[in-house]
Amino acid sequence: MKRYLLEQRKRDQDFPTCRRWGPYQCHGHWLIAREILLHWGIPAREVANTVSAEQVLNHPPGLELLPLVQRRQELLKDAWLTATGHKRPDMSKGLPLEEAGRQAQEIEGKIRNLLMPVLP
Repeated sequence: MKRYLLEQRKRDQDFPTCRRWGPYQCHGHWLIAREILLHWGIPAREVANTVSAEQVLNHPPGLELLPLVQRRQELLKDAWLTATGHKRPDMSKGLPLEEAGRQAQEIEGKIRNLLMPVLP
């Protein structure tokens, strides 16, 4: 992100990381989203600057992605908190780490399948 911002600020010293009310102008969020896409195995050439935040935000299965991402995050959070013996009040008891990891991989496969049509 820092390298990208430095390059942009060479052209425009007031280049913002995120404009306050412009969903498609939130460069910082897009840079983070690109890193997540790369982590999910989307080839780097596919997530280059040619794919815009607007393309991802307008992707029809976007509403299907959010619950999958939330479920995966909750599953792993609860498993790790339980495994480490964290005493958070009202904490859900997590699955054993191995089972949570297996289920998280299944969810990640569904996420990847939904993401593939986004790419040009």
